[in-house]
Amino acid sequence: MKESITMMNKSKYYTDDELIRRVWDIEDIRNMMGRRAFYAANELRREELLDFWVTAPEYRNTASFGSNWGYYIGMDAVSNYYVVKHDKDRKAHLESLAAFDPSVEYKDENLGLGCMSIHPVSTPLVELAGDGKTAQGLWYTFGQETVSRPDGTALANWIYHRTAADFVKENGQWRIWHMLVIYDFSNEAGTDVSELPVFYEPGANPLEQEFGNPTIPMLTHDSTYNWWDGYPREPSPYYTFSPEMGYGPEGHPDNKDRRMM
Repeated sequence: MKESITMMNKSKYYTDDELIRRVWDIEDIRNMMGRRAFYAANELRREELLDFWVTAPEYRNTASFGSNWGYYIGMDAVSNYYVVKHDKDRKAHLESLAAFDPSVEYKDENLGLGCMSIHPVSTPLVELAGDGKTAQGLWYTFGQETVSRPDGTALANWIYHRTAADFVKENGQWRIWHMLVIYDFSNEAGTDVSELPVFYEPGANPLEQEFGNPTIPMLTHDSTYNWWDGYPREPSPYYTFSPEMGYGPEGHPDNKDRRMM
């Protein structure tokens, strides 16, 4: 009976105060994800993990960050990828600029020199659990990333992806538990899309290279045929969370023909 409640008129089953609380919870989640986009654009990745991600041990151990090529599991692994590896990549980029142009100083203030990255989230679709303890959300992004080159030019890419997340409330604050950034398409600005490769050799996709070596390596979404696999799915009404319905690895449809062996 409880699970069927969310499929019907919620106002019949919640008091006015409860309905207001639920509306406020959804707005909190939407605002957090919008704020997260600005954190990422300003290279505040470490701060993002501290301010928006889970902190309780039982959630930290099962937290995940996934993409087309697998999942990083646990907050330590997420941080090593999302912050530590990213910082190393930025330092290597600055070293290449400084080696080419002696006027470019190798110092922290110059990290990200000539680079810009923004991944705004749109089309918010948020489902709050009937028990109010968790939530799921799905957004779409038309983003861009520009990376400066030592010769003074820049590589600019359009990037299109879905952002999906499971949220859990800790001490009255909504926090990210599982996140997916699933890419559909990417192309260099100004290129003729018809001239882009249809298939990438394993490991040749620049986005795959950036994702590194996840805890669970697997092909979660094959973007060659766009949305044929339907992953990640849109959130639907539910009463209480179970891992099989989430955006962590347990919730993947696990089509073995798409696993990377």
